[in-house]
Amino acid sequence: MSKNIFLFSGQGSQYVGMAKELCEKYEAANAVFDTAEKVLGYDLRAVTFDGPDTELNKTVNSQPAIMACSLAAFEAAKAEGITFDGVAGHSLGEYAAMVAAGVVTIEDGFKLIKARAAAMQKAAEANSGSMYA
Repeated sequence: MSKNIFLFSGQGSQYVGMAKELCEKYEAANAVFDTAEKVLGYDLRAVTFDGPDTELNKTVNSQPAIMACSLAAFEAAKAEGITFDGVAGHSLGEYAAMVAAGVVTIEDGFKLIKARAAAMQKAAEANSGSMYA
């Protein structure tokens, strides 16, 4: 017996144009961005779909963008009739997984990501450092 598990990625997976085609094809994917923009208070589509990459790569933008894209892909999969038995997420992806699993609402998920991204952006600006993966 096979099972479908959705795994949501963390920060660093972003690229300009991600999820644009999903939003053009699936209303449910587009609705994720509607909700995100209402909570965030800015045009996330413009940053995600059009860039520039220097703007998208800022933590304050990349984290909400990755979460929106992850949930847009999740909604597109559901629209295609793909069912799931579980979800998991790595780092930032844990927030999308919580929304997908119904642990938090999508609105609350974006409120959490907005606060997380702002705090991490502030920390990044105040401290020099890097990560190696």
